[in-house]
Amino acid sequence: MIMAFDRYVAICNPLRYSAIMTNRMVMKLTVSAWGVAFVLVGVLLGLTIRLNRCRTLIANPYCDNASLFKLSCESVVINNIYGLTFTVVVFTVSIGSIVLTYTKITLVCLRNNNKSLNSKALKTCSTHLVVYLIMLFCGILIITLHRFPQYSDQRKISAILIHIIPCSLNPIIYGGFS
Repeated sequence: MIMAFDRYVAICNPLRYSAIMTNRMVMKLTVSAWGVAFVLVGVLLGLTIRLNRCRTLIANPYCDNASLFKLSCESVVINNIYGLTFTVVVFTVSIGSIVLTYTKITLVCLRNNNKSLNSKALKTCSTHLVVYLIMLFCGILIITLHRFPQYSDQRKISAILIHIIPCSLNPIIYGGFS
């Protein structure tokens, strides 16, 4: 979301960019992103810590919250409701803000007759969107596969690939589109 906002300011208000994206603004955006994440994950962690565990085998390549839920013999309904609500809200706000900022960027490019600037804006935004969509798809895939125990092998593979595929594609995406 911050990257989309930065691109919006750079493309739609290029002459005011340095006045808007000051060190203070960058700090505010950074602190707000980390603060919201810290609070949301803190609540999720608090809900997880309260659970008693009666199993010890984590069936994933790494320990995540959904894996910890599966170790508990208690009801994890509250954890699942919070986790899914948290996911839906974060995805909705994230996708909504990116759609809004990129729609505004598109409108500015359509009104602007400078082909060179429009091409540069398109390349800048398309790389960000491709990387974002890859990360979004990988995240949704893992969240979905946790809900279906019969796909545990696919979940394990996707849990590993979420760390490999986006990083491996970054040089191609950013190098190929530039």
